[in-house]
Amino acid sequence: TLQATPTPQATYVPGWGHLSSHLVIIGEAPSDHECAHRPPMPFVGPSGYRLMEWLSAVGLTRDYCWIDNVYPYKAPHNNLDALGKGLLLPFMSTLHQRIAALDDPWVIVPLGNYPLYALLSLGKVSWHRKDGRQERPGILAHRGGVYTYRDLRGRSITVIPSIHPSATFKNPAYERACRADWEKIARELVSGPQTPLPHRTILSNPSPTDIANFYQAALAAPTTLLTFDIERPAGKVTIYGKPTKRYPKGKPTRHKDYRAGKVVCISFCLDPFTQTITIPLSAKYWNTHTEWAGFDAWGWVKALLALPNPKGTQNGLYDVWHCEDYGCKVVNWWYDSLYLHHAENPRDKHSLEYLASVDLRTQYWKDECKNPDTLTGWTEREDQLRVYCGKDSSHTSELITLYCERIDQATWDRYRTHYVALFAPLMALMRHGLRVDVEEADRRLRTLTEERASIRKTLKALTGYEILATKAISVKKLSDYLYRRLQLPEQYKKRATGMKKTVTTDEVAIKRLAIQYPERFPLDVEEGILRSRRVQKLMESYNPQHWDPDGRMRSMYSPNTQQGRLSSKKNPRGSGTNGQNIDVEARDIFLADEGKVMVIVDLSQAESRVNRCYIHSLTGDLDTLWKAQAAPADWDDHSAMTQRIFEIPNDQPAQIAANRPLGKMIVHASQRRMQGKTLADKLLKDRGEVVLPERADALIQKAIHAQPGLLDYFRWVEFQIQSTRRLVSCWGVPLSFQYDRLNSAVYRDGYSFLMQDAVGRLTNQYGMRWMWERDPLNLWQRGIARLNAQWHDGLLVSLPPDPQVISHWVAGLMDSLATPLNLNGTSLKMPSTVKMGLHTNPSLEWKWRPSVEEVEAGLVSLNVTPVEIGG
Repeated sequence: TLQATPTPQATYVPGWGHLSSHLVIIGEAPSDHECAHRPPMPFVGPSGYRLMEWLSAVGLTRDYCWIDNVYPYKAPHNNLDALGKGLLLPFMSTLHQRIAALDDPWVIVPLGNYPLYALLSLGKVSWHRKDGRQERPGILAHRGGVYTYRDLRGRSITVIPSIHPSATFKNPAYERACRADWEKIARELVSGPQTPLPHRTILSNPSPTDIANFYQAALAAPTTLLTFDIERPAGKVTIYGKPTKRYPKGKPTRHKDYRAGKVVCISFCLDPFTQTITIPLSAKYWNTHTEWAGFDAWGWVKALLALPNPKGTQNGLYDVWHCEDYGCKVVNWWYDSLYLHHAENPRDKHSLEYLASVDLRTQYWKDECKNPDTLTGWTEREDQLRVYCGKDSSHTSELITLYCERIDQATWDRYRTHYVALFAPLMALMRHGLRVDVEEADRRLRTLTEERASIRKTLKALTGYEILATKAISVKKLSDYLYRRLQLPEQYKKRATGMKKTVTTDEVAIKRLAIQYPERFPLDVEEGILRSRRVQKLMESYNPQHWDPDGRMRSMYSPNTQQGRLSSKKNPRGSGTNGQNIDVEARDIFLADEGKVMVIVDLSQAESRVNRCYIHSLTGDLDTLWKAQAAPADWDDHSAMTQRIFEIPNDQPAQIAANRPLGKMIVHASQRRMQGKTLADKLLKDRGEVVLPERADALIQKAIHAQPGLLDYFRWVEFQIQSTRRLVSCWGVPLSFQYDRLNSAVYRDGYSFLMQDAVGRLTNQYGMRWMWERDPLNLWQRGIARLNAQWHDGLLVSLPPDPQVISHWVAGLMDSLATPLNLNGTSLKMPSTVKMGLHTNPSLEWKWRPSVEEVEAGLVSLNVTPVEIGG
């Protein structure tokens, strides 16, 4: 039982420094190093050394500071959460007295949740983690903010929270933010004591006259940046349960549904401190005044977005999507704070609150409208939401102005080429999407539902447990069956959230137990469990909530990855899913547009070719160069590697072909020096195959040794990272490792970056942009060809069944994609392959440029009548 005071044996660690210090650093509690130091002193262990590094980097020293802790004794296991409110509150109270005893503090830096809570009642501590049902934002949210503390003597002192140095030992990624915080702290010290935050004026309850005046102000300043932001909370839908006597239609329940949401307001900003307005878009607001009834708010939004002012956003593909939903065209959309920052440093975080915490003098605001007591999780007070929306626009405006002043010409050119130039084609891609065979998807979903019910019944009969619950496998019941009933040894898995290992019943654990204990683990049960999980994944592929009412699936795409590729997820409306990760078994339900055929132009084994070019630049091996540059019809690297990995004889082409998809994944894993567990997880996710990590690791090692020079490539990448702390891709894109703790995970990022950045940007710049801007036939802009999806190194396009158009258009795209890349001095003209069919799993493939005659014959084989569109 914890005492009200520390034990007599506890070592007291007093504060240290000069009472006249302007900088005050408050930690949480001393560790063994501080207690063992003679005399005891705060921050003299590993955390102290890290802190001194940060101070030195901004021109400060330990002698400049007063350093203290909230709790001056070592906490059990260095965990203040274990002490509790009764013990810690008195020490928090004395902290105020200790600060009041200082002569002239200018800036206080609380390092962690407990000092932040002691000073400002912000952050999360063991006895105050929630306000009602709402989780309180912790130190990671508040760090970098600029706050004010009033001490016992009535003095106003600037407070800038930051992360405790010890946290960077477990998560090195925090160091970027910590160093940014200390740069801000140093600037605050230079500016003197208590420089107040600038006030942001937000007109959140405007009249029609206010909106008209704002429009006139924007119209009068056509070169001034105009940022905008929308708020679209999730909607509510009623779902009916099974019919009963009381509820013949079924019991109604209300549920949150993002697809049912509506845009409730949009904010505009001309000046982040003096000119921000939020326009309400609900009839409820405008009907509160008789003279405002029927006011056309959307008409003014449309007029503002059509002004010649350069427009700015944060993650604007989301906002522009919704604006276009309401018929609003955004003119001169040139700036986006997320992508400007991404162009500077792809490895950093890019959320609006993070960017503001690093680069602006502001406070955390992103939880102001959250309310877990509502169905949607957001406040239902639209006046609060309008203020919040205005803050988003205001911060975005300030960030864009800062970044445009800060970035160099090379970064600016990269931003315009690799981000702004993609805005229009990406929006067209997102809004068009894929046509779905809805009837077939529904049929398969019903079949899988029946199969799942059968598996559930079988597992109950075999085990006596309801292992398969209504929606998914019951981990608790399966764990009880495996580890209590069958007495099998518990399997553990390290969780992604930390170092902790917990008992698992995942697919790998099931497979391992089945292999090791076949006499105790019934085969029928193993197969039933694994099949049920595969069925569940397939059912998600046919989930009707992914389709829009017009029978299409639309996904969001964004150039926001570290590797220069596009990412994909649900569309801004809340429907759809990742359009780049469609299950192989479900691809045939995604059809070409009506009256057209699906043509896929795919970079041929692109990452392997890039990898071999880098190897050639290091080794000079001509065989490696030939394999990198060979035409797809002359050399199939993935088939050759599959044959070597699985030791398949030359006279077994069918076996090679059957194993090629798996071999391809192993080759890609080997070129990244992937761990076996990671590959096993990927095989499970992408293909539904259960492979033990040990087996996957053995296959990776076999593939590595089957690729001469691959180890040289690894060593070269590692040397570049160690010596320069950066890599530069063939596109001139730098990837910084300045603050990383160098380890195998960091090096794997480097191996992948050089390959994926080369391929991803080639697909976007000479594939997608060629279609949008440089196609001499202009098929996309004319609506004759439509891009349906982008699969990293492949473009899926619906084209009319005109053999001449398809042949000539494909040839032009292949020529564009063959634009030479300079890979560390080795030139590569990337070849492509062409597939054609009726859906996204086409049956025809050419490893060369198909002629008009070949395309015509292919159309006939698909039972498609060739046409001639002319023009």
